[in-house]
Amino acid sequence: MVAGPATFHAAAAAALLEAGAAVLVEKPLASTTADARAVLDAATRTGAPLLVGYHLRYGDTVPHLRRLVPMVGDLTAFSFAVGQHLDQWRPGVDPRQSVTA
Repeated sequence: MVAGPATFHAAAAAALLEAGAAVLVEKPLASTTADARAVLDAATRTGAPLLVGYHLRYGDTVPHLRRLVPMVGDLTAFSFAVGQHLDQWRPGVDPRQSVTA
């Protein structure tokens, strides 16, 4: 798991991938596009699993869905994915010019 300052994510993730480790990187994957490409290239080259984590610690959507799951019946897994447009995170900040991207 890589969860340090964003500027160190790419180097740590690439090194772990090159060692054959499965890697979970807490968002953001990297602080530059070039660094992100290097991580993706390492994952592709090695075939090691790569996942970027973004938890919704303070959101109420996942806990609400978890309460609804028993209504569905017997499940063997439960997964939730979310997406957001980066322009909505910090009004007035171009996400292409920030660590957000």
